[in-house]
Amino acid sequence: MSEIKIDKHRDLFLYVLANLKNRQLRSWLTVLGIIIGITAIVTLIAIAQGLDGAVKKELAAFGADSIMVTPQISLTGGATMSGSLDLNDVEVIRRTPGMDPSRVTSILVAQLTLGYKNTNVSTYISGVDTDTYAKAVEDLLPMGEGRMLKPGDSHVLVIGSAIAKDMFGESIGLNTGISIAGERYRVIGIMKPSGSALGGGYDSDIYVPLQNVRDILGTSVGSKEVTFIWARTQKGADTEVVADRLDQRLMAKRKVKEDDKDYTVMTSKSIMDQIGVITGLLATFLGGVAAISLLVGGIGIANTMFMSVMERTREIGILKAVGARRSIILEIFVMEAGIIGLGGGLIGIALGVLISAGLGAVGVPSSVTFELCAFALLFSVGVGTVAGYFPARRASELQAVDALRYE
Repeated sequence: MSEIKIDKHRDLFLYVLANLKNRQLRSWLTVLGIIIGITAIVTLIAIAQGLDGAVKKELAAFGADSIMVTPQISLTGGATMSGSLDLNDVEVIRRTPGMDPSRVTSILVAQLTLGYKNTNVSTYISGVDTDTYAKAVEDLLPMGEGRMLKPGDSHVLVIGSAIAKDMFGESIGLNTGISIAGERYRVIGIMKPSGSALGGGYDSDIYVPLQNVRDILGTSVGSKEVTFIWARTQKGADTEVVADRLDQRLMAKRKVKEDDKDYTVMTSKSIMDQIGVITGLLATFLGGVAAISLLVGGIGIANTMFMSVMERTREIGILKAVGARRSIILEIFVMEAGIIGLGGGLIGIALGVLISAGLGAVGVPSSVTFELCAFALLFSVGVGTVAGYFPARRASELQAVDALRYE
């Protein structure tokens, strides 16, 4: 008996498509499981990637040559700070080799009450050293209107765009009078919107002269105490090397060891590294959650293929009777499962991209990359192929005579 002439892959592909078309409802229901899983994977990982990109964009405004020193930050039981900084620490930082002394500045943060007309709002205000702050942030905080604080300023403030537009229920402009703790201050500057995808940035910041904040707080803070210190390195200096050098000098000044430090030295790179770990874990977790949906879709494919083998047992018997080899039967069913996975993957990716675009339009950071789409497609085809292999192997092992007698 001559062997059947359907061993060409193209013929098998057309044969599989015809079978899928004859069972459209069941095929689409099976594809739906893959679509849901792939859509979930693409959407959730895109959100994680978008969040990572948005955070890194925010940190870019921190400045690659910037170093920030804060009291020790603890996340146990909520974010808290231990220890304190003072003007003596500022001097240590200014004298550190590689640091630009003219761009080392101190900030004292306080929660105070702002009043405008009949509206009072409690918010955080940054008291800044007017002698150094403008130069330290000149390329990081762009002004929209007016100017930044300068030496000699008193009872004036610079505000972010969100404060100017939304805080008091109406827009306020330059020279507007605002009361802080009962004293009148005048708006001399409004910063440009930061364009932050996370809704933060410096849009909600308020800057006033540091001495004014000290006067308001009185004896509740030390005469030299500051909340944190912002510093910039000299041009061409390696920020990480300078940060390490500064860390050693502060430990020596405070007579503490690495494990006993009550302060934190941060650079944009160190923050990005920490954020990268968090967003990486988030992407893994969200991907795992979405993979469960895809696993369910794979089980659906396996179930459909087992049912297909049972329903087409006589057809398999006929194919074997006319000379189809075991490898051809195996390829038919594996190819069928792979096509289901491919179709579901393509549709799922398309839906994931659309959802991601919709989320981006409403302000939710979301980023779909080519690598993510390629991974999702390979994953869906792989799940489909693996899920279809065992039913396909069962079909290929049927004996022709047994298959022809199957009712």
